[in-house]
Amino acid sequence: MTKLIYHIEDDNDYRELVAACLRTKAPRIKIEPFAGGTTAWTVLEALPVEAFPHLILLDLNMPGMNGYEFIRAVRNKDRFANLPIVVFTSSAQASDEKFCADYGVDMITKPNSIPEIDSMLDWILEEKLTNYLENDR
Repeated sequence: MTKLIYHIEDDNDYRELVAACLRTKAPRIKIEPFAGGTTAWTVLEALPVEAFPHLILLDLNMPGMNGYEFIRAVRNKDRFANLPIVVFTSSAQASDEKFCADYGVDMITKPNSIPEIDSMLDWILEEKLTNYLENDR
């Protein structure tokens, strides 16, 4: 079964860097990039349950539908209740951490080097993606 990750990030260079690291680390995983929350939400909302992504990587600060609005929209729909979301953000404010915790979302300060991205992806693949597939799908 091919695993699908949505990566919602307005910085094209960062999206490409994460995708390249992920392709090297886990070539069987498909990563679907989105430049913002609006398009990702429209696509996600139209999907049948069996086509849901296995994980969403999300930036908080984006134009249009930002990460906060995206998280609220997802968590306000029962059918998305168990969909794992990991926030990557350059913000490390306590209010962002509280928001994410309140909505059951993991928050990681956005890694900026390839070794940091690789380490973060190791954690995501092991802790988030594998556990979700074993327990909720």
